[in-house]
Amino acid sequence: MKAATDLAPIEDLDRNILTLCKHINAATYELLVLIREFDERSGWLRWGLKSCAEWLAFRCDP
Repeated sequence: MKAATDLAPIEDLDRNILTLCKHINAATYELLVLIREFDERSGWLRWGLKSCAEWLAFRCDP
């Protein structure tokens, strides 16, 4: 554990957390927009799958 003098000020942590959350939320929105279009265009059929949910599990599940 770092000494108290080596720690970032709590205000910096607060700001960094909020900034990262904004980036994550923006990226999540973009991902959902792309998935919606992929589903509307039945892109999952190219892999011979039954649904977009099945495609997401097949392609994106680690």
